[in-house]
Amino acid sequence: MNPEIQNLLDQRVGQIAHVLGAVVVTEDGIFRYMSGWTNVAAAPSRDTSAEATRRELGEHLAAMTSSMATLAQRQADYINGGHMLRTVVETEKGWCVASRAGNHCVIAVHASKEATLGQLGFELTDLAGQLGSMLDVEQRELATGEHGGTIL
Repeated sequence: MNPEIQNLLDQRVGQIAHVLGAVVVTEDGIFRYMSGWTNVAAAPSRDTSAEATRRELGEHLAAMTSSMATLAQRQADYINGGHMLRTVVETEKGWCVASRAGNHCVIAVHASKEATLGQLGFELTDLAGQLGSMLDVEQRELATGEHGGTIL
């Protein structure tokens, strides 16, 4: 994990009004980073420590984010729409907005209903742009085993 990426994510998520949390995943669903979600209720698990609960939430959000982005990209491919830029899910209590971050990752931001969708989209686009090149470098390093990374 790159502390620079985590610090930037934490800083920006903390600055966006009404954001509950964010998750960064690879396009194939591997959980990479998470921020926010300070009031996570314990999920059914043998290990009920706060860190295990956050990790479990991150893994679930990663799978859902990857699936949502993949489905949106398939739709875009089907209609010759180019690359998926953003996917928006509106619920009774809030929003989930996902965007590509670099060439191989997706970031999803979850916010309460009080959030303004336009502002949320703007902030997410800006954050995805900031994280994108950092995530691309990290993915290359992991794939090649540079800097002590593991080969995927």
